[in-house]
Amino acid sequence: MEWLEVQMKVHPGLYVKDPETSTLGKKIIEHGLLLFDEVGYEAFTFKKLGERIASNESSVYRYFESKSHLLYYYSHRYWLWLEYRLVFSTTNISDPLLKLEKAIQLLIEPIQDDLQTAHLDEQLLHKIIVSEFGRIQPSRHAAIEASLIRPEAFNRIKQRLCAILQQVNPSYLYPLPLANTLIEAGHFQQLETASSPDDASSAFFLDLIHRCLK
Repeated sequence: MEWLEVQMKVHPGLYVKDPETSTLGKKIIEHGLLLFDEVGYEAFTFKKLGERIASNESSVYRYFESKSHLLYYYSHRYWLWLEYRLVFSTTNISDPLLKLEKAIQLLIEPIQDDLQTAHLDEQLLHKIIVSEFGRIQPSRHAAIEASLIRPEAFNRIKQRLCAILQQVNPSYLYPLPLANTLIEAGHFQQLETASSPDDASSAFFLDLIHRCLK
């Protein structure tokens, strides 16, 4: 099954200790996201997070080197989760066009919390990733390894979507740029339609694809 090819593992360079291995680590992940949403990146501190989870500030540093690394961790988790959803939703669809339409629908529909991850609210996770988009771009952090900032899962999603586009129309010249445009445009569109899903948005993207690939 193609799902086995999706590695739900965050880059180990982003944490000192894997937060998924302990109850405290999961509390840091859960409440760190809530705190980012409440106070924003600039006002966020590990001291505040420690107070929120009734633990020492130093205990947070045992898991993450800095709040930047924690933010990157959230970015990795989001794109890994989205990759899983993309593969799971399209793997049994044989018709390339139907598979593409399903993928586009997935990319632009409002994010809902995944109840399978009790300590992580994916809807809030998406909101934070969009609002802090400028902070998680490689060009802003030349001293930090680019792979720690731009998740590999993002690139894999782009390659997967590119492959589907090529299946629909092998002669189309720009599948990779189109895939990138769809992912990033859909990523921001989700936040705009989170409270009131807009069928026109879905129709627009599907029309765009059909016009490009015909």
